[in-house]
Amino acid sequence: WGVAGVLAAPSRASFNLFFRQLCAGQAPKPYDKVDGTYGTPVKLACMFPDCDASVYEYTFNKSQGKWTLWTDSITTLDMRIPNDAEFANIIVPTIDTVRYSTLLEALVLHGKATLFVGPTGTGKSVYVQQKLLQGLDRDKFASLFVNFSAQTTANQTQEIIDSKVDKRRKGVYGPPLGKKMAVFVDDLNMPAKEYFGAQPPIELLRQWMDHGGWFDTKANVFKQLQDIQFIAAMGPPGGGRNAVTARFIRHFNVLSVVPFGQESLTRIFTQIITSFLGGFDAQFKALGAPIVAASINIYRIAMSELLPTPTKSHYVFNLRDLVRIFQGMCRTKPELVPEPIVLTRLWVHEAQRVFQDRLVTREDEAWLRGKLRELLGAHFKGVSASNVFPAGERPLIFGSFVHSTEEKLVYEEYTEIAQVRENVEKHLGNFNSLSKNPMPLVLFDMALEHVARIHRIIGIPD
Repeated sequence: WGVAGVLAAPSRASFNLFFRQLCAGQAPKPYDKVDGTYGTPVKLACMFPDCDASVYEYTFNKSQGKWTLWTDSITTLDMRIPNDAEFANIIVPTIDTVRYSTLLEALVLHGKATLFVGPTGTGKSVYVQQKLLQGLDRDKFASLFVNFSAQTTANQTQEIIDSKVDKRRKGVYGPPLGKKMAVFVDDLNMPAKEYFGAQPPIELLRQWMDHGGWFDTKANVFKQLQDIQFIAAMGPPGGGRNAVTARFIRHFNVLSVVPFGQESLTRIFTQIITSFLGGFDAQFKALGAPIVAASINIYRIAMSELLPTPTKSHYVFNLRDLVRIFQGMCRTKPELVPEPIVLTRLWVHEAQRVFQDRLVTREDEAWLRGKLRELLGAHFKGVSASNVFPAGERPLIFGSFVHSTEEKLVYEEYTEIAQVRENVEKHLGNFNSLSKNPMPLVLFDMALEHVARIHRIIGIPD
């Protein structure tokens, strides 16, 4: 992990092959000679078991004195999801959560700065937040979370950190005595570059890395900050993110967070949908595996086929879109789903809301509906597309604004547009009776569909 931890997913396969050959005494060219001289190949015995698993999937177990898989440490209890768990707080243990959490803990306990780099939606921030909030001794560690954006300035960054440290003696500041502070900087490379190409917030942090502090903006004296270490996460440059100077990156232990593989995705969402269907009848539970497989397929199809162009620059999808399908489905209750076909329609509805609502042409929308029909036939045995997609132009509509109360969320299917119109007109009438600026809106069918979509987005927590 010290050398090959920075490699992205495609390079890890190559490194796995190279490292296994090296350990077997079969170093490939040109690594079979040093300074132009061929050496004697030496086989390193008992390094990694001979199997299909990558070297990245192993860790050395000190207590057993041998190499074991990261996943061996995951217990059945770890996989259990509490019935009252909020969807946003659900973390399903996988090989990625185990190894990155373990590596982060080792680096934090030894006072090493750590930087996670990976695409959006790979869980970088979740790993760090979970470890800092739940995995460290609260009597020894304090945590501070800082989110960078394009508008973040050096002064804002300094004020946030200065407000969380205490004065120890003249010119020396730090967290409360006996504690260390772990500062997590999310979206590290988001700050905009100034005229000369530097990123002021990053230059401020680099000043602490190089000199152990920074200057007080009011007294103009140098402030030394002790017992502080930085942990950061960022995505690859592009899409508003900038390349960060190597003079700053050199202070970090860089770990590349690769996208989830098929096995990890299946494991995560199977556990979530199994927990969700726990209160349903047996006939519903059989839909768990098809829903997971079809969701992953439509996500990969959208990623590979719906590519951004100058006129469709927002056609950018990531793992969070796949999560939103399951997040939307988990809002309903068993009593609101009378038969399995309704659950299938709910899956199609959530997939349409996540992917179809981002499309800007009729052709793209028709193409996506065609893909959904194909997936219905491939994964949902005995389900006819005619029973899922409404006849004519009427779309699927699920919502929570007709029968919901402050105490209970009722996320249900609306089979009649008249039912939606009656409820929206009632709320509109209530608003107009109290407002000085009433809205004389004509609630045609498409307007009602948009209201349902907007209400769904507002009702889903971030």
